[in-house]
Amino acid sequence: MSLETIQTRMKVLHLTLTGINRVHKDTPNAIDTADLPFLTVRYTGTDMGNTPFQGGRRYDHNFIVTIWGDPVGQAQDEEERLYAIRPFFERMEALYAANIQLDSLSGVTFCELTTARSLVQPMGKLMRASLEFDLTVTEKVTVTVGL
Repeated sequence: MSLETIQTRMKVLHLTLTGINRVHKDTPNAIDTADLPFLTVRYTGTDMGNTPFQGGRRYDHNFIVTIWGDPVGQAQDEEERLYAIRPFFERMEALYAANIQLDSLSGVTFCELTTARSLVQPMGKLMRASLEFDLTVTEKVTVTVGL
């Protein structure tokens, strides 16, 4: 299966999160405030297992999923901005618990959110409240050995 297929399925699932207005593949240079909060998915690489995995080969596709909130330092302090996007922790956990195989995408054996953190980080010229999740999508690829 292609990485693009996995990313497309992730986008479809992420758009079902209550409160998410847009999903981007990469962090945009400019945003419309009407799009907040929005989500970005950054691909960070694939690890290939060296041992047989359920009759095939294991590929772990790694992503950083970021939910971007309002700018910090405008009308509310940092703590309030981070608190405002906190419900997305539970929503992301619930989304991947219910879709452990990316909504039954063929070849995906499981998805795992391994780390979640709240941050204030730059986007464009502003510092924004954000939540980051490390996500691993494990794919089994059948290997046929012929003589």
